[in-house]
Amino acid sequence: MTWSSQAGDRSGHRLSAGIAGLLAMGLIGLGLSTPARAQADVAGKSAAELLPDLPHEIVRNACNEGKLTIYMTIFRNNAALVLDRFRQRFPCIAINTFVGTGGTLYERFSSEFRAGSSPADIFMNASPTFGDALADKGMLTKWTPPNASRVPAQWQRPGYWYAIAIEEIGVGWNTESLTAEQKLWLDNLKTWDQLPSAPFKESAAVVNPRAGGSAQLPLDFFRTTFGDDFLRKLARLKPTVFDGINPLVERLVAGEFDLALVGLTSTFATQRARGAPLAWTVPNPSLAIPNFQAIPATAPHPNAAKLFLAWSLTEEGQTAWVTKLGMEPANPEIEIPRFPDEPDPLPQPSNFYAPDWKAMTKRRAANAEFFTELFGH
Repeated sequence: MTWSSQAGDRSGHRLSAGIAGLLAMGLIGLGLSTPARAQADVAGKSAAELLPDLPHEIVRNACNEGKLTIYMTIFRNNAALVLDRFRQRFPCIAINTFVGTGGTLYERFSSEFRAGSSPADIFMNASPTFGDALADKGMLTKWTPPNASRVPAQWQRPGYWYAIAIEEIGVGWNTESLTAEQKLWLDNLKTWDQLPSAPFKESAAVVNPRAGGSAQLPLDFFRTTFGDDFLRKLARLKPTVFDGINPLVERLVAGEFDLALVGLTSTFATQRARGAPLAWTVPNPSLAIPNFQAIPATAPHPNAAKLFLAWSLTEEGQTAWVTKLGMEPANPEIEIPRFPDEPDPLPQPSNFYAPDWKAMTKRRAANAEFFTELFGH
């Protein structure tokens, strides 16, 4: 992974301006110990370079808080590399993480919030229905990062959650042991309405929508666009149901079944980069979910959380999160190689399906019940 000291929101500040910013922030002197002062100096310079519009007191208070706990969705590549980059820029902040599926994070944080104690400073997820539910219940801090305008309207709920990356949803398969009929069908797969005709009865798999956004969006799209009969036909394939996309893809790689009816292209790409016999396609229209960050209303370290969210939206932050992870930057102006075996950046699809996230949130429980009725989970 290549890092550029100029990546991010280029401020054009000279070093003298950066030092002036440090003085204004109160990050120089103030009786700090030598190591703490040095860390604060680095943080101040990084903020002046990358986030010149971020209020100085946020950086100062973030360093005083000194900690950050992130509830993070599962990244098959090493997200520690991303966090290490943030720590290089802002060494005054130590980071702890709790990693889980979108559904696990939502349930855990909701329970902790109701109990009156959650350590979460940053809540990450890929299900806007979860993010909107938390916002509607007053469980998220309302705050607008200074660089929020770089995130398209489709990939944010203003003031509450902002996408750091976009993850496309596609159909994936194990390239070994396919029949001629199956290969022909895959070669001609162009649109989602073809899915029930897949010649993969009892050799396909799907994810329970309770797991998170990568399963919730396709289910809602299928039901609202094609109707319930479409899903009934899909259920006749008798697919194996998994509680998450990662275990599904692991078993797909192992050859336990041949087709993932829906899955994240980033997960397919990660496994293929490791030598797995996987291929995939993205039918029209392109379905995608935002991998977003939000700040809990009870965040113990709110300034560190604001700093982390704002940094994640800079070009440097987007590069850290996205490069070769199979995702796309939320900011469409940033061109970054998305896949491990991709030499040059591929253009983003121009025909993303635009769901009504709020309406989808209201349908989430009924959709999950209908899924259970059809698929038995």
